[in-house]
Amino acid sequence: MPFPLIAALGVAKLLAPRIGHLFGGKRGEEIATQITDTALTLSGEKDAEQLHHRLLSDPTMLQELTQSMRELEVQILMEETARLTTINQTMQVEAKSDDAYVRRWRPTYGYLTAFAWFAMMVGSSAAIFWTAVKTPAQAPVIIAALGTALSQSSMLWGIALAVLGVSVHCRSKDKQSRQGNAPQGLLNGLSNILGKKD
Repeated sequence: MPFPLIAALGVAKLLAPRIGHLFGGKRGEEIATQITDTALTLSGEKDAEQLHHRLLSDPTMLQELTQSMRELEVQILMEETARLTTINQTMQVEAKSDDAYVRRWRPTYGYLTAFAWFAMMVGSSAAIFWTAVKTPAQAPVIIAALGTALSQSSMLWGIALAVLGVSVHCRSKDKQSRQGNAPQGLLNGLSNILGKKD
């Protein structure tokens, strides 16, 4: 991650802690940059690193800029709520579709991911056990090779499991909605910001 972006994330976390949960991933970088650019304009500082150091050493300035960020926080939460609402509407259309393929893609993906994960773990464990029993002299080499292969696939598994996690989470929200228990989302955070007094 570029150093200016790290500094921008530091500034954003100081000035907008209530939306800190949004600072992950590419979208989070964009939000942090937006907050930092606004703070630089208000403070007159030249770059995010200088602003970050000044905020850490000047509580008065930190408080003033935090107050100034309230309106921007609300705007960002409203934009994020609208974005998630659009995603939810798309998923609702999928769930209500008459096309079995459209309705069942999430469960199918979940089962396939779980099976692939199980097969990889069992296969790796079996290979290590078999090597240790049959050719113990080669065990260190084979175990090292398996470790390298698993570490190189970690990014792919991270993406696959993240998609699976989002699918399960959204499925749970769908069930709550059908039972009349609407899950709380960013609007709850918005009301907390509007109602909070310093």
